[in-house]
Amino acid sequence: MVYHFLPPSQIYNINLSSFLGLAPELVRQLLSTHTCLAIMTLQTGPGLSNFTAGNVLLVAGLWLTYQLFKALYNISPLHPLSHIPGPKLASATYLPEFYYDVVKFGCYTKEIRKMHERYGEHIIVLRFGKA
Repeated sequence: MVYHFLPPSQIYNINLSSFLGLAPELVRQLLSTHTCLAIMTLQTGPGLSNFTAGNVLLVAGLWLTYQLFKALYNISPLHPLSHIPGPKLASATYLPEFYYDVVKFGCYTKEIRKMHERYGEHIIVLRFGKA
């Protein structure tokens, strides 16, 4: 935040952190010597705004990496449900459910019936909760 002090002839921009670091008597003297109007505005600048394109791409990349490793864990032999048969894509992600319910307008139940015919009585049709 920046305080703008607007005396008749000049504009003083004082960064809030440096303003708070001043001695109280100096602040009182500054305010009493100038008849001014204090306006508080939010100023983005170095150290104040972390919402940059590089940071957004970094967070998106980290999220995609996390999702990839989570999907790989879901189909790995280390997962507790790895012994249950089923399509690997359905075991790793929600993409088959999305495809059959959204793109093919609610046909995932028909696809589950086909999966039972192919893989047997117990199958993994999608993952729930944590990996």
